[in-house]
Amino acid sequence: VSFAGSASVGSGIYTYAWDFGAGTIGVGQPPTHPYLLVGTYTPTLTVTDSFAATSSAIVIVDVTLGLTATGTPNSGLAPLTVALDGVAAGGASIYSYSWDFGDGTTSGTLTLPVVVHTYSLPGSYTATLTATSGGAVATNSVGITALQPAPTVGVISPNAGTETGGTAVTITGTYFMNLTAVKFGGTYVAAAD
Repeated sequence: VSFAGSASVGSGIYTYAWDFGAGTIGVGQPPTHPYLLVGTYTPTLTVTDSFAATSSAIVIVDVTLGLTATGTPNSGLAPLTVALDGVAAGGASIYSYSWDFGDGTTSGTLTLPVVVHTYSLPGSYTATLTATSGGAVATNSVGITALQPAPTVGVISPNAGTETGGTAVTITGTYFMNLTAVKFGGTYVAAAD
């Protein structure tokens, strides 16, 4: 954090003493100070003039844990394999991570935020990364879209019969989600179940 302060009254040459609120002090103008741990700090500037008159002012510095999350690719045909990653900043240098993949599964606790996850079914998912450092917790999310591939037909049963109507036909295959009707040739013959 970069600090600046000034004196507007008093006499002579001013000295600037800083208490950064983290157990460290500094002198001069303008100082910078790194805050390595998450927390709220109250740095104090004390200005002294040439007659030893002093005045102090405080500011509040709130250091939070920052976190970004990424997924590559974030869209494609199901089954979609996504490399998920994240970067934490702030807090202590030791982080623990966990992913909620948004499909009912989680990663458990990790020492690194890098994972590979496969979204087997088509849909829109939100993968959420949680980072913990000491008592601080941060979350960030990335949207994932697994698109539905074109349906494939495996077996039609029965595959032959009379054309008198009323015959139940079972069609098996993959990716029949959101199917609305069955069409043979140019004729729609049944609603899909």
